[in-house]
Amino acid sequence: MTDGIKTKECPRCGTEFFCHADSDAPCWCMSYDINPENLKVLGIKYKGCICPECLKLYGQKRK
Repeated sequence: MTDGIKTKECPRCGTEFFCHADSDAPCWCMSYDINPENLKVLGIKYKGCICPECLKLYGQKRK
């Protein structure tokens, strides 16, 4: 496993997932387009990252 990849717990649903934000690999979340309004909501409602399944509720995966 690449250094910097962390196991996190989603504050929305409690699911564990891998976060690559602090690693050399690009994080999966960077493949989502999230509008500014939804980013604001995410920042207010949750501390830190949410899992891939929950992020789907706030944005769309880039094609």
